[in-house]
Amino acid sequence: MVMKHEGGSHWFLKHESGMIVDLTVRQFKKKPNYKKAKGCGFLTKKPSWRAEDVMTVLIWGASYL
Repeated sequence: MVMKHEGGSHWFLKHESGMIVDLTVRQFKKKPNYKKAKGCGFLTKKPSWRAEDVMTVLIWGASYL
């Protein structure tokens, strides 16, 4: 998902259940309004290694990144 927030683009993951995964939310002064975000595909055919790490942690319950 992507949205404009505090003067720039902000990317985060949204599970089909509606759960938001936003590892960088702490960088903002104000919490993003996730309802303003739009779904957007990956820029490559596959997710980045970082995105795959996050998805692995969520799926398998790993305690590391």
